[in-house]
Amino acid sequence: MQKSSFFNSISGDRRYKAEEWAEYFSSFIGNGIFPNPSTNLMVQAGTGMNISILPGKAWINGYFYQNTEPLTTQLDTADGILKRIDRVVVCWSLADRSISVTIKKGANSSTPAAPALQRDADVYELALGDILVGNGVVALSQANITDQRLNTELCGIVTQTVVTIDTSQYTAQLNTLFSEAQAAVNGQIASLLEQLNAQLDENQAEFEAWFATIQNILDKNAAGNLFNLIEQHKNDTAPHVTSAEKAAWNALAAVTDFMRTSAVQTMSEKLVAGGALDETAAQVRNAVILPSTMTDFSAVPNKTLIFTY
Repeated sequence: MQKSSFFNSISGDRRYKAEEWAEYFSSFIGNGIFPNPSTNLMVQAGTGMNISILPGKAWINGYFYQNTEPLTTQLDTADGILKRIDRVVVCWSLADRSISVTIKKGANSSTPAAPALQRDADVYELALGDILVGNGVVALSQANITDQRLNTELCGIVTQTVVTIDTSQYTAQLNTLFSEAQAAVNGQIASLLEQLNAQLDENQAEFEAWFATIQNILDKNAAGNLFNLIEQHKNDTAPHVTSAEKAAWNALAAVTDFMRTSAVQTMSEKLVAGGALDETAAQVRNAVILPSTMTDFSAVPNKTLIFTY
């Protein structure tokens, strides 16, 4: 069928219905809210469970809607255990011949989802915002409200043509970036807490092991006794070694002294037997071990027996 509009009527032969005008306007004005001001039909948290829809204008299927003053409405009481998401919509109803703001109450759930929009020949809805109603809450905050006005899948902005400004990708990107940043921060916090707890456990184990070694030497005045031990340790002039180290050093010193003494005594006896003037003149005072490549012995004291290797 061919149709045309709009012409002057002669004797009532050109009569037009409201839906024909709406169809005409919808051919070059797309559905959505008007972009200016930026608070146009914005959903705001009020006191308690109240919310306000700010003044603004919308366009649905060629029909015009305007809210001239803040519209306040109260959400239903929160469930004591489960959460829900309520959706604020601008609803066009052909049967009611009106456009109005309504609240679509969500279902209670541990993982709640916003109610779906109805869009058919009789009803068409635009989502203005989604409100998370936590379990047991008695008041809402702006952080509980997700603004959907710029989401072209759910609402969008009216432009001079049927094409609206597609901002869904920007919204999705921002939400993704925020989620990734939040996940990264949460991961870092969890890692730091894990490291801190591990370090605390390690320090606790080391402290308990250390305390077990000293608890038997602490008397009733444990703090004073421990302080005296620390001060004594700090004031010691001799190097601090373990018992095992001390025993090893003493054994090595004994062997070295024995070898040096034996060598000196033996060489002294040999020199006397070989014709030295007397034992005193021939006595070897010391013995040293030097590399075979050494040629300058000026630093070696007199009467010192030299071994080379």
